[in-house]
Amino acid sequence: MSIKKRRRSTLVWITIVAIFVGLGAGLLSFITSGEQINRYFVVAELDSDGDASILESITYDFGRNTRRGIVRDVSGLSLDDFASVESATAPDEVSVAANSSGINIRIGNPDITITGQHQYDIRYDLNLGSDDQFSWNAIGTDWEVDIEQIEVHILSEVELESPQCFVGRFGSQQACDLANPDPGHLVVEIDRLDAGEGITIDAQFGDPVASVPTVETPAPLGEPFSVSPILSALVSGLSVLFAGLAITPALRRLGR
Repeated sequence: MSIKKRRRSTLVWITIVAIFVGLGAGLLSFITSGEQINRYFVVAELDSDGDASILESITYDFGRNTRRGIVRDVSGLSLDDFASVESATAPDEVSVAANSSGINIRIGNPDITITGQHQYDIRYDLNLGSDDQFSWNAIGTDWEVDIEQIEVHILSEVELESPQCFVGRFGSQQACDLANPDPGHLVVEIDRLDAGEGITIDAQFGDPVASVPTVETPAPLGEPFSVSPILSALVSGLSVLFAGLAITPALRRLGR
């Protein structure tokens, strides 16, 4: 084979490899554009009897998947104690049904599908106390997606003594860091939970506090950065192509 034909053949093979690598990268980008919760902010305002008003602010990212909304199961909650769901960017119609452990909350419109990131604010009342102590599954283990940026606050009108925090799957005894910045205020902050993991907080009720602590609800998250499969394929393919063209002269010299 002549040198000219060998060069042409090398260029053809480099181009073919670049195309397949680009297609593979685009397919991988499309496959891995899965769902997750980008932020889970929870606050419970607790009285001395253990009755709590709870806000769950869930920033759910559907990625490129087409969905109608989310489903939330709350153990120990009755239909009478469920309050409301609000979302500024997604349908927030609610269907609530009792189940064996509490209630099932389906959020969304069956006739409307959505993609991308949306924030849902869920409010309800729940009793967490018994015999001068409380126990709260602040993040349940029923989520089938990973959770990022977890922040849990307990704001109590009495001091919370001997607090404990556990993280992991159902029944886990793995301890997690628990802060007590003010009397009657417990805080848990965790960077990530895998699907099926949750957080449980226990404490004893103490003396009344001088003033009930407060916390501000964080501003909505900005849209997450996302690379389209087409752009990912183009960049990967061009990278392989340019790399191949760059090393071709060296391969020719080695051949000679």
